[in-house]
Amino acid sequence: MEAKVDRSNYVWVIVERSGHEEHFFGLSTEEGDQFIPVTEMRDQCEALLGRLQVVEGVERTVEAIHKMDIIKQGQTHGFAIYVVNSEGKLLGHLTSGEEH
Repeated sequence: MEAKVDRSNYVWVIVERSGHEEHFFGLSTEEGDQFIPVTEMRDQCEALLGRLQVVEGVERTVEAIHKMDIIKQGQTHGFAIYVVNSEGKLLGHLTSGEEH
């Protein structure tokens, strides 16, 4: 029997691959704070991906990730996690104690 996945525990993120390296796409706020943008819906993340400038040698994909996993990875590497809309507008900070 398959376990049911609670989709509310997941967000969508842009992953960049270049050669043998793989990392999450990151941005900076106007104040210089680094963050990883995530969206609540796949189509929002795909629209955001379509707005990004193409970088030669870099492949970008959209992937689902558990909220706690992205929060932990962001903390490990000094990045906050922000929920954004399909245009990249900040909607809120994703933390372990709240959704945004």
